[in-house]
Amino acid sequence: MGQKKTFIVMGVSRGGTSLVAGCLSLMGVNIGDNVDEFSHEDRDFHGKSVEAIRGLIELKSTQRDVWGWKYPHTHDFYFKIADTIVNPHLIFVFRDILAVANAFKRHHDLALEKGMREAWHRYGKTIAVAEKADCPKLYLSYEKCLREQNAYLDALAEFCDISLDDKTRGALMEFITPGQYTRLKHVGAD
Repeated sequence: MGQKKTFIVMGVSRGGTSLVAGCLSLMGVNIGDNVDEFSHEDRDFHGKSVEAIRGLIELKSTQRDVWGWKYPHTHDFYFKIADTIVNPHLIFVFRDILAVANAFKRHHDLALEKGMREAWHRYGKTIAVAEKADCPKLYLSYEKCLREQNAYLDALAEFCDISLDDKTRGALMEFITPGQYTRLKHVGAD
């Protein structure tokens, strides 16, 4: 990872972005200093104005050569902050829309049909960023990541220019076991 890079995980809430953010963290990419252990989101982004987020990005870019974040609402303001991002690398995660709607129903008591419409709307915003952003991009299917774990890890590592040793790959494989990936167990942690 010789040059400065900022990795941004984009998608929708309940859409598999936590899986990718957790994997980035286990691969050694700092995804924040105030990260929620379940959602893998940097809490410093929550409830902030666009100007505050711009300042946060500028600060973190001076502190680290390689870092990133996952915040499901980034698609709402990406082009208002894009000029502050050093060498952005966007990682787009897509999950089956019915699975996202079911997750909205479980976690937010949202009717299934309303959840599908909400997911559709949010994916539209995410795709708009993908269409217009002029930077390196990686597109991932959440379901395929779970089915073809080694291929997923190889694609993510290659995109990030990270070499995976056996110990890190083992920790990543344990982390992405379906139904088990919410909490991070860092390499070397007890």
